[in-house]
Amino acid sequence: MDLPEEKRAAFLVERCAGDTELRREVASLAEHVHGAETFLAVKMDRALSEACGWSRAGQRIGPYRLEKEIGSGGMATVYLASRDDGQFRQQVAVKLVKYGMDSAWSVNRFLCERQVLASLVHPNIARLLDGGSTEDGLPYLVMEYIEGNPITVHSKERGLPLESRLKLFLGVCEAVSHAHRNLVVHRDIKPGNILVTREGVPKLLDFGISKLLDPLQYVDSQAPTAAVVRLMTPEYASPEQVKGEAITTATDVYSLGAVLYELLTGQCPYRFEVRTPGEFDRLICHTEPARPSDVAEKNLAGDLDNIVQKAMRKEPERRYSSVEQLAQDIRRYLEGLPVSARSDSLSYRAGKFVRRHKAGVAAGMLLALSLIGGMTLTLWQARRVAQQVQRAERQFLLFRKLGNAFLFDLHEKIQKLKDVSEARELILNTSIEYIDGLAREAGDDPIFRREIGRAYEKIGDLQGFRNDSGLGRPSDALINYRKAIAILEPVGQATAATATLILLSRSYCSAGEMIELTAGVSAEATDYYRRSIDVTKRIFEIRPNHRSGLETFARANHLWGDAELARRNGQTALDRYISANRAVEAHRETIGVQTAQWLADGHRRIGRLQATLGDDATALDSFRKALALAREADTELKSFECARALLLTQADLIQHLAHMRGKVATAPELRATRDQMLSRSKELASAFPNHPHLPGVLRAVERAAGIP
Repeated sequence: MDLPEEKRAAFLVERCAGDTELRREVASLAEHVHGAETFLAVKMDRALSEACGWSRAGQRIGPYRLEKEIGSGGMATVYLASRDDGQFRQQVAVKLVKYGMDSAWSVNRFLCERQVLASLVHPNIARLLDGGSTEDGLPYLVMEYIEGNPITVHSKERGLPLESRLKLFLGVCEAVSHAHRNLVVHRDIKPGNILVTREGVPKLLDFGISKLLDPLQYVDSQAPTAAVVRLMTPEYASPEQVKGEAITTATDVYSLGAVLYELLTGQCPYRFEVRTPGEFDRLICHTEPARPSDVAEKNLAGDLDNIVQKAMRKEPERRYSSVEQLAQDIRRYLEGLPVSARSDSLSYRAGKFVRRHKAGVAAGMLLALSLIGGMTLTLWQARRVAQQVQRAERQFLLFRKLGNAFLFDLHEKIQKLKDVSEARELILNTSIEYIDGLAREAGDDPIFRREIGRAYEKIGDLQGFRNDSGLGRPSDALINYRKAIAILEPVGQATAATATLILLSRSYCSAGEMIELTAGVSAEATDYYRRSIDVTKRIFEIRPNHRSGLETFARANHLWGDAELARRNGQTALDRYISANRAVEAHRETIGVQTAQWLADGHRRIGRLQATLGDDATALDSFRKALALAREADTELKSFECARALLLTQADLIQHLAHMRGKVATAPELRATRDQMLSRSKELASAFPNHPHLPGVLRAVERAAGIP
């Protein structure tokens, strides 16, 4: 773009070296940059009119008189219109490209929608009636006018029972299925694009961002592609849309599942605390929504839970293979027949977390450079906020999101790297330097402070022992946990945002743990545990089933109990362990198998305390409970922490069985437990050879294995 315009074409030909696709893509980007630069100069009068509420109502376009605006999106406006040529009377909906949005891409996208609608004739799809161009060259299309409400509003206002809602949804499935048979993916299925007529007929609208599965259907060789821009409605968008991956009919299956979820429960599957790409990715791509039966007043447990969950699987290949299959399961449910959907596998869900293993130093360094660029731009914008108006503020927000996205991507990459300590140190130190700079510019912005606090916490995890590749530097980790606390505390005291509160609670707990690792048991560490528990109690008041809050509550109580036990305050320690176990037990069914590990840790600690007090029989019962729970968690989750909990529990049980020799018949159980422990310890050492906690676990195993 620095070259004179007349030299750009030759430059592209030379640099692209015969790569036609690359040249077309760069030329497209250059065209859009040029359009952005000339927007104000060329179309200021149009843009100002649009911004000030100017409307085409009253104008005549072709044979139609525009009456009033009835809808507006990112690229187009829809008007209620009447035919006004004396031939016959007919109310229609006329859709026009907005002033200021008539770039080559937008016009092509609009023409694509018109071509799509022309190929779709179905009673549940709004019909295309006509099309053309206005006198000033803007394309328009004329559609059947649907007088009705979105499907969710219609169902709520009419008080439709469950069976009627499902039958209404089946009409939507038939419309989408028809589109798929014509090789069209809608890509924006949501309640606002499904209107229900007064007669109760659902109509699917707005194919504005649809995708043609057969590009030969599109007459114009310059058909828009997904690479140009990513359009979506996050509440109903599939993981592949968020990640920019291939769009298929499975994308519409996911969106139908999200619409069905809201139709059944009255709520969207996800609630975004902040509308950022990172938040969209975290929830849509990596977080399972609550089951419909957990959030709805009506009874949806069983088949309807499974149908919705299968339609909304994160992986396209695990969803219904077609809309017809989804509809068939709903019909079978209505008929009282078994459905094909099955509940999700916990072992499969857990397996997703161990697939990201291999990342090269080059990828890490590339992300580091991106981080530097993003953070530098963020600081530059932050310093100008006080001097510029709304435009600078919007840019500041964009750069801030960009910087955080790079930081968290960087964290995910480097935490799996091995034998590249110098590269990791460089990346880590560079990250800390720029985050410290951002912290000085944070001001009172609660979202910005939360993002910086999250960055400090992740760096502390990398430096300490809170993940599978911790550097084993608790003193450095403590520094960054304290930075996280300092920047989060002012926000945490004044907010009810659970994302901020859980970060603060975890940072308190981690800081206390690092203090004990560096200086031993202290009043300061105990005070941090107490603060962590107080914050998690606030979280439970807002969201009683908050998984991360429960995990931190259990962890803080366990660490506090360990500290009291070291001070020989046995009863206080027991109270802490029991408090953690009661809270976890209360949420066992809603949160799932992860609670087994937390309960195993609690029962093992209680068993140790009971053995110390001489209550051998009760201690044996606690150790056996802990072993059953630890084995359950290890079988399902296959993480280092779960395997560690299992091995330590087996070691404690072996020692206690040996101690009780003569009182009960322990030899067979002791031998079986020892054999299982030795076998699992070999598997763990092979899977996590460099984990900082591995030597301690193996020492405990060795001591227990040596007991005759």
